[in-house]
Amino acid sequence: MKTILFDKNGGPLVAEVTSGFAQPGSYRLQLWEKGLNQVVMREQGNFINDDDDAYALPSPLALNDGRIMQTFVILTIIDPPKYFVSLKLSQDGQPLGSVDVPEEGAGETDSHTLFFNLIATLQARADT
Repeated sequence: MKTILFDKNGGPLVAEVTSGFAQPGSYRLQLWEKGLNQVVMREQGNFINDDDDAYALPSPLALNDGRIMQTFVILTIIDPPKYFVSLKLSQDGQPLGSVDVPEEGAGETDSHTLFFNLIATLQARADT
């Protein structure tokens, strides 16, 4: 599992789910409480447009230390058989890290559905 560092005294944390190559699909983004089986934030969307796929995480930011971001993505792959999905975290407009799944198909033309589970742990930087 990837760890993404953030500044607990900085500006808002923003999680964004993106997809490439115009493949149709949808997602569910969840933020899990540290050490608990409890979701503290849940959002969902699709890849019809990218105007509404970024979400501010809860504040105060220190509460996000140790929480887990998880995104379930479903894509229906059509021509061209390429895809890209990403779960990105930014703060103050600057990228902090991402979990990415890039793939270029082997020339298949039949559509098929793929499922992805993108996960990252959030950790406050020690120097903040």
